[in-house]
Amino acid sequence: MNFLFTTVFWGAMLILLGGSIILKAVFHIDIPIFRIVIALIVIYWGVTLLVGKPLRFGRSRHESVIFNSETFDSASGDEKYNVVFGSGKFNLANISLDSGSKYVEIKVVFGEGTLLIPKDMPVMIRSTAVFAEVGLPDGSGSSFGDSGYRSKNYKEGEPVLIIDAKTVFGELEIREK
Repeated sequence: MNFLFTTVFWGAMLILLGGSIILKAVFHIDIPIFRIVIALIVIYWGVTLLVGKPLRFGRSRHESVIFNSETFDSASGDEKYNVVFGSGKFNLANISLDSGSKYVEIKVVFGEGTLLIPKDMPVMIRSTAVFAEVGLPDGSGSSFGDSGYRSKNYKEGEPVLIIDAKTVFGELEIREK
């Protein structure tokens, strides 16, 4: 919501309003700027609700990829990642379970993601797909609903890498490395 109170937003709105007035006066082209702005604000709020935090356009933060493409090679666990209208590649090969279990949450919304997990590490994956495609390391997956995966060396009560993957109108592929 803070985006609506920035100078960038209001500067862009004034430029669009001025351009609309010129187009209407000179070329007799009527563009409904007010309706377009309201629609963009509603879309912004919707994506913010899906991601759970305000969006920052045109740049990537450590946790989010929005309208961009990013590769994360040094994920350490106990982190949350979001991919919205972009693509992200996440390499979890450097995670260590020496200090106990690790939790990683990945959300892909209208985007594409690739998650690489260590082949010899105990892993438990819970995935949710809504009009999306989630591919799990054993070749299974889902397009709608919940699915799960446990690696061969997973043992109850021992440290494990827990991955919570949620995909909406996107694609997430989880592979062993």
